[in-house]
Amino acid sequence: MGIGTDSSFWVGSFGGIQDGVALLINAQLFANVGKPIDGIRPVVRIPIKQITFVSQ
Repeated sequence: MGIGTDSSFWVGSFGGIQDGVALLINAQLFANVGKPIDGIRPVVRIPIKQITFVSQ
């Protein structure tokens, strides 16, 4: 699953929604041009207000 924010997007497994944030498991951050920005993180919390797109 991919979740986009302003200038980047996260790719990982959907972990749920809790307290206004989307949870991704084993997620990696990418720049909008597709280059990885960071390594894989076990859990990422993304505030729903910051989400610009979701893809599966």
